[in-house]
Amino acid sequence: MLLRIPVPNAVDAFREALGARELSRRVVGRFLIAKGGVALVPEYQRALKLLEAGDATPMMALGQKVIDIITPGGGLTPPDWFGALGIPKRNAILSLRKDALRFQAIAAAQQDPKNVKLDYGLWRSVSGWGKDLRTLELATVVGDVGREIKHGPFVVVPVPGVTQAQQNIALEALDAATDKIRAKFPQVLYGKVFLATHLSRKTVAHYVVTSDTIHLDVGAQKRFDDIHTICHEFGHRYEDKFLDKKLKAKFWELSTQPVREVFEFDAKLRDQVADEVVFFAKERALGRTLPKMSSELEAWLRSPDGPSDIRRAIADFLTGKIDEKKLHALAKGTKDAKVMGKVLREPLAVTDYGGTKPSENWAEAFAHYVMGKPLAPELAEILDEAR
Repeated sequence: MLLRIPVPNAVDAFREALGARELSRRVVGRFLIAKGGVALVPEYQRALKLLEAGDATPMMALGQKVIDIITPGGGLTPPDWFGALGIPKRNAILSLRKDALRFQAIAAAQQDPKNVKLDYGLWRSVSGWGKDLRTLELATVVGDVGREIKHGPFVVVPVPGVTQAQQNIALEALDAATDKIRAKFPQVLYGKVFLATHLSRKTVAHYVVTSDTIHLDVGAQKRFDDIHTICHEFGHRYEDKFLDKKLKAKFWELSTQPVREVFEFDAKLRDQVADEVVFFAKERALGRTLPKMSSELEAWLRSPDGPSDIRRAIADFLTGKIDEKKLHALAKGTKDAKVMGKVLREPLAVTDYGGTKPSENWAEAFAHYVMGKPLAPELAEILDEAR
């Protein structure tokens, strides 16, 4: 016996809505088959009727198909076309996978999947699939090999909705960037380039690490900023796939660490700063204006190995409690030390955006390098070595 509360009204309403769109679904199905997409909604309708009758096996088969399409091979990583979709579509598809996994778990817990009770939990796990299945159907069109276009070293994949005119203009920008890169880093020029419509207004290109693909917005044009951005994204590919670990570590250090003065306080330098302390004490005793202390003395006074309380020692000297020799000994200390002084140079950031994180700084440096733009010698040297 089927449990009908509160399911029946929802089932009837949902079946009625599906029926009202049956003709348009058939048209969409023909389009998907012609373009290489996957038709899922008709199978869903049939499985939904059988589920209402108590047979969950067709819906389980559909659920497994959905899971396999979204994360092929039993893994957790979606296919490369997934990243070419906009965020709302990606979220809808991931939500569908989550629902399919939930349904599989609920149905598998039944003693006999061919004779199940259609309780609220089981119904809820499948009732909202219609819209998301439609999204998945259209998304699979992107992965159709028939849509792929060989273009130089790339395989270009236009997403649905890209016009020929948009495609031509965007590919001109890609070609211009390719020309800049080819002479110096030709190894990054390969693979799929998805022509997308969903990138933000300020982003004309994006590198997807997980699928090793480039996404190029259809709004990209053959202009300086757009070419720079495309080169930047290929820079991310170079860092991820080709950059030597030692060079990467060196670049990241330059990108994150300032350069400071370094003082090696051996006996000779400690004598020097101790002489300076004695000089200051004598000048103070005479009531004279004191000059600025040296960088070495400033660093020595900040050092844990420097004099612990030089003000007290000078005060004792001025009041006659200790002599010049004792003051000198207290200022000199007994241990050699390496002390960092003032900052000579801040971390090297190619641009303000490059300063946000080392990986972005690398990509900015890569773009500057291939485009012949000014670059700090230390960073240019690393890119020279990377070639």
